[in-house]
Amino acid sequence: MVSNEITEMIRLQESLKQSNRQSMKMLQEMDEAWHSIQKANDAKSRFLASMSHELRTPINGMIGMSDLLSETLLTEQQRCYVETVSASGQQLLAVVNDILDFSKIEAGQYSLESIELNLRDMIEDVILTVSHTALLKGLELGYVIDDNVPTKINSDKKAIQQILTNLVGNACKFTAEGFVVIVVKFNDFCDLDDTLYFGVEDSGIGITAEQQKHIFEVFQQADTSTSRKYGGTGLGLNISGELVRLLQGELEVDSEENVGSCFHFEIPVENPVHEASDQLQNLCKKQIAVIEESKYQPSVLVKHLREHHFNIKVFQQTDDILNAPGELKDIDLLIVSSSLDQLTGLEFIEHIKNIPCCRHLIYMYYLNVGEIQDKAKLSRLGIKHRLDRPLRHKPLINTLSKAFGEAIIYQDDQQENNVELEGTLLIVDDSQTNRMVAGAILEKLGLTIKEAPNGNDALTMTEKEKFDVILMDYQMPGLDGAETVEGIRLQEQQTNGVRVPILMLTADVLEDTRDRCVAAGADGFLSKPIRKEQLRNTVAKWLADNQNQSSTDSIENVGQTTDDGLQSDGVTQQPKPVEKIMDDLPEPINEMTLSTLKEILGEEQIENLITVYVSDVDRFKTEMDELVTNDYDGLAKKAHAIKGNYSTPGAEHLAIICKEVELKLKAGEVENVAADIARISNELDRVCEYLKNYQ
Repeated sequence: MVSNEITEMIRLQESLKQSNRQSMKMLQEMDEAWHSIQKANDAKSRFLASMSHELRTPINGMIGMSDLLSETLLTEQQRCYVETVSASGQQLLAVVNDILDFSKIEAGQYSLESIELNLRDMIEDVILTVSHTALLKGLELGYVIDDNVPTKINSDKKAIQQILTNLVGNACKFTAEGFVVIVVKFNDFCDLDDTLYFGVEDSGIGITAEQQKHIFEVFQQADTSTSRKYGGTGLGLNISGELVRLLQGELEVDSEENVGSCFHFEIPVENPVHEASDQLQNLCKKQIAVIEESKYQPSVLVKHLREHHFNIKVFQQTDDILNAPGELKDIDLLIVSSSLDQLTGLEFIEHIKNIPCCRHLIYMYYLNVGEIQDKAKLSRLGIKHRLDRPLRHKPLINTLSKAFGEAIIYQDDQQENNVELEGTLLIVDDSQTNRMVAGAILEKLGLTIKEAPNGNDALTMTEKEKFDVILMDYQMPGLDGAETVEGIRLQEQQTNGVRVPILMLTADVLEDTRDRCVAAGADGFLSKPIRKEQLRNTVAKWLADNQNQSSTDSIENVGQTTDDGLQSDGVTQQPKPVEKIMDDLPEPINEMTLSTLKEILGEEQIENLITVYVSDVDRFKTEMDELVTNDYDGLAKKAHAIKGNYSTPGAEHLAIICKEVELKLKAGEVENVAADIARISNELDRVCEYLKNYQ
């Protein structure tokens, strides 16, 4: 008996040891799997950071130069083109942001912020972003806000704007004709439960009941043929749904195949503000008629006019007026759409203008944005006022004010922001052209600008001079931005100096980058691409704070391009391989880009800048020759620096070559490095020759 018990105990011990060995092996395998997952996540983060930087840098130039160009003297048609370029840059930026946001949502790292926002302004930004797509398809694009909707609310502007831009972008994509309209309603149940309804309605292809079950899933579209016909990955609706859930709502869809769709959601909002205005009283006494054969009835224009309680009369067919022109005898102003079914708008006006009961009328022409107008005919017919699609609130009211001889109600936003700032600002960036362009923007605001090309020079300058704000590039050779910030903070501690606000300029918006900058002592971020208004408002805020207090420990995230609309399902175009364009070699410099820069900087500064560009050519070529045999990483960075340095004046072909060489070197493709460097060198010579002869 005892022997049997001992045998059983030995067996159990062996079994326990075996179980322990298996458990240890399982734990080891789990640990290895965890480390593999962590390694993969780290690799993904590094890739996202690199991609963000590489894509945002040229986007920064595209949007920034568009903003600067918009401040110059332009015709209406040129201004439309510039706005379209800027909107296209925003769409490209949306692709980058979509990928980053999807990654953040997936990792549970997407954070919301509640700020005061103007609903109408935000929605008009969304409309403008996709207006070009709608224009090309002849869609009526607009928005309708109910009377009881508050003027301002507190919520997350970036999230709401991204959701609406995704939904409107998709609606335009899947609508061949008709309309796409944003509808906003307010449910004021009680003080603690103010809910805002957003809907995006379209007359598109619609979605079947079965397809609606899967439409919000990741990488899903209604069916496989959809992506082939319309493009996209189906990522946008999933992101939109997740963002709506973060805002405590639920994204839903009502749709009928071949009729249209309405994507809608309701979210709670804080601190709704209703701003009543009596400025429209004189205008609302006037009698307005609208002739617009819209596929969306009542049209967006009509709804806007009714929203503000104008006295309006609507004609949906030209025959209603041509057969009974007496209908206009009590009308003060007639708004005529340029697109009518049987006649053009101008032909219709020409038909009725000399009818006795129509001679008293003020005429206003309603055009698509970018539509080429016959100025001679407009002048001959005495048409002095025009409206542009997509309709925007302030231009509509101001145009009506001008037509009726009333004072302008909404001053130009640009004029409102023309109050000059005071202070000395230091820009730290290794790219001279980037410093000059940023300096041109900031000098127009009244600031005194100083520049430092690297971290060491910045430390020398901050040791000797006092600055009110510092803009610090993150990625610089030698001391990077974070290391330079650490040095400045150490100087302040050693001298008991006043803490100067330091804002980081970076295209890398990942958390570890921000954490490193915050730990070093940075006060805020300006994520590339930087918009002029974002730059102005941020600098103005920190200037004011710096005047009101001698030091601050607050850290503010002012970046992530929160004012930018986002759109899903974009496709990023890869640079065209250099070999394929060598046979049709483009001009070394885009003259329009260089001319715009000349207009911004002035004759003297552009001459100085060109002198620098020309002198830098030999320096860059020498530095590449020194690196070509032993430092491929340094050579990749040098190609990147050349691309950044010469992109601003418009050396687009050089930028393409440098980008390709940089990517090859980073991938370890060094077999033809000498030939690649020769291509950069030859293109530098072409750029140099062009600039020498530029007048």
